[in-house]
Amino acid sequence: MTTGKNKAKVKLEGFKEMITTLDSLGGDLVGIAADALSQAGETIGWDTMEAAQNPNMPAEGKYSTGRTEQAVLTTPRVEVSGNLVEVGAGFDYTKDGAGGILITGTPRMKPNYELNKIFKGKRYMNNISKDIEAVVQDEIERRMK
Repeated sequence: MTTGKNKAKVKLEGFKEMITTLDSLGGDLVGIAADALSQAGETIGWDTMEAAQNPNMPAEGKYSTGRTEQAVLTTPRVEVSGNLVEVGAGFDYTKDGAGGILITGTPRMKPNYELNKIFKGKRYMNNISKDIEAVVQDEIERRMK
């Protein structure tokens, strides 16, 4: 899963084994992966939207114009190319806004800590990984019944 210019990596422990099991059960691997990533992208989008609210912004949003909030991807598009499934998450960098700067901060400005936790913190992405694995595991259990 990637997030525009900033990359967020999702580690999927045991995912290869789950995919092998699902494949042996005749599951639509690409379709299920697309569904799982779509759900993960939406979760990241809504969490990003919440983090981009004024109380979390520098100076509590005193200088916020709302453009950063408008650049949040709340319904990301899943792209499939052969067996590769990708989803954008976070901010649409083709739109105006300060998403990337807010994630990392600048020498003069502290980062938006909520955005930093989402895009730079391991705990958040570990939870997203668990959500993706749960979608695949649910499909495996459904097919086994």
